[in-house]
Amino acid sequence: MKSTNWVLEGTGPDQIQVSYCNHCGTHKPQRCHHCSSCDKCILKMDQYVVFMINRCVGWRNYKIFYLLILYTSLYCIYIPASVTYPVVARYNVSTRQGVHIEWTLLIALASLLGIFLVAFTVFHTRLILRNQTTIENIRQKQKHIEPRVNVYDLGPLENWKAIMGASFWLWFGTKSSVSFVLWCPVTLLTHSPTFTPTP
Repeated sequence: MKSTNWVLEGTGPDQIQVSYCNHCGTHKPQRCHHCSSCDKCILKMDQYVVFMINRCVGWRNYKIFYLLILYTSLYCIYIPASVTYPVVARYNVSTRQGVHIEWTLLIALASLLGIFLVAFTVFHTRLILRNQTTIENIRQKQKHIEPRVNVYDLGPLENWKAIMGASFWLWFGTKSSVSFVLWCPVTLLTHSPTFTPTP
């Protein structure tokens, strides 16, 4: 069951579209998606993450999710960078002793996880700088929209501030001053007028 689009007056670029969620039985704001796992509509839904937090990533927790993958990827880089040299220096070539298997596994596992997490972090950094969600990015590629226009793009710095906070001191902590208006600067409906479905 898909959501239905409704048009609230106007034509062409002045036309305001409002979605109606058939699952929840209510109108959805712009950039809101219904999550089948949570069975509710999520503002600025990015994805449902099973492997880390087992919940939806959206407007309320996107910054925390991003900091989680950022710090985890940095830690996965730090481990091999700080442990490899002492392990190699301790290895005695003549006796072939001095290296414990635990250290080798630690370096290998951290490096392997680091490769995937760094790529994942870079992908989400690009999304933040474009003010785009994973769902919007995938839909844009599926529809082959050229040129790829993002109406929510405020510029890289403003997009970053909209997620991470206005002050530099807020960027790398979990406290945020993010507001709904910053990431969704398109007119939102605050009342329930009479809607007519689009053909």
